[in-house]
Amino acid sequence: MTSLAEADALIDAQLTSLPGWCNPHKAKRILRIAVQSAALGGERGVELGVYGGRSLVALALGYKLAGRGAVDGIDSWSREDCLEGQQSEVDQQLWGRDTDYEALVQHTLNGVERFGVKDVARVVRKRTTDALDDYENGSIDLIHLDSNHSELTSCRDVTAWLPKMAPSSVWIADDTNWPSMQKALRILESAGFGRIETGPDDFWAVYQR
Repeated sequence: MTSLAEADALIDAQLTSLPGWCNPHKAKRILRIAVQSAALGGERGVELGVYGGRSLVALALGYKLAGRGAVDGIDSWSREDCLEGQQSEVDQQLWGRDTDYEALVQHTLNGVERFGVKDVARVVRKRTTDALDDYENGSIDLIHLDSNHSELTSCRDVTAWLPKMAPSSVWIADDTNWPSMQKALRILESAGFGRIETGPDDFWAVYQR
């Protein structure tokens, strides 16, 4: 893979073979954001909440194409963590009874291998807050927040990871139209991150400081 066109074709052909909700449109956009971050000197991306690996692969393709930088995908793949703060019966069913977490881990590892990004994508099986000590303050240039969307956990993740962000970093947030995400997004904005791009139907958004 040596061009954006080749990366796009790979996403179109194979991305949906992995479980998840990141569609090819978003995948191609965040791939380009990773390329841009790397071109400006960014070395470290982090994804909070990996699920089946779709967006992790997309970000990794961006770093690989740029020829610098790497991304860590952090997820505990834990039923307890996914259910924390969730109130609705739909969420209780999805995360409590209908999700095979070990299968999702394997899908992610297989996807990283199949897309040829093993050298730039690291899979970290930890609770998002348990991984904080692995990063120096100011060391992260790009983050993709796609972990538990409950108000409790989204606010905790934003608050905890903000100190790790570099001065001119980029923050991609998923499902920005969810009511449970609004308080976390206000915390992000109060820390100096302004929204610079909104995906279709406010499905995701990009913030920059």
